[in-house]
Amino acid sequence: MSTEVRRVPLDFDAPLGAVWRGYVMPDELQLPPCPACRHGFTSAREWLEALAYLLLMLPNETPAAAARKRAHGRSAAMHPFLASLMERPGQRPSDDIEGLTAGLAGRPPRHGDHDDHDVWNATRAIVSAAGLDPDVWGICGRCGGNARIEAYPGQREQADAWQPTPPPPGEGWQLWNTAGDPVPATPVFAKADELVDHLVRHDGYREAAARQIVASGGSAGSLWMIGGQMLHADRDADRIAELRRPESEG
Repeated sequence: MSTEVRRVPLDFDAPLGAVWRGYVMPDELQLPPCPACRHGFTSAREWLEALAYLLLMLPNETPAAAARKRAHGRSAAMHPFLASLMERPGQRPSDDIEGLTAGLAGRPPRHGDHDDHDVWNATRAIVSAAGLDPDVWGICGRCGGNARIEAYPGQREQADAWQPTPPPPGEGWQLWNTAGDPVPATPVFAKADELVDHLVRHDGYREAAARQIVASGGSAGSLWMIGGQMLHADRDADRIAELRRPESEG
């Protein structure tokens, strides 16, 4: 995961492994769920989306798709969602179904599959084909599609205006995990070498990697592929820096 070395006050005592409170929106600004819907849509819109999901499953059930599955040693049995449909045809959907689903989704399926974004687009396309506005029809009238409502007037505006607050700067050295919401990962140390020593003794870093992390201010990502080698962004930080050095100098 991504890491970052931060300079914080020596007495900074935020709980390790927990999101720093400055990055967490206060409870009083958290809008409650809308009692009239689940995701900002009416139940009619949700039913339509469920049907669009089934429709976009059909390209993966054509004879060609079944043959691909068998060639890869997979079962070609029709998905139970489709196999259990009442009044379904006795044959698999023909290959021309891909033209229909691609038109609705705005792009063809990948290896027979459409994703959730395609289902979203297809739902909107069906609503538009009915002569309705997809930004109006099926949108919850209580919350306006937000799926949350205000507990008091002006709460949404206050929540939108809220900004995260980083920890105060200081003389201490601390490693943070920054994949997602940043969380402190080590105690605070007075010297950089003390942080290096902690990473080696308590977190299993090699000393060269720990020193590289502290010197460079952190690491990016989880894994790097360089020269055919799979390297950990933090535990192999020194090796990554060495392998990338000629590239950066060139």
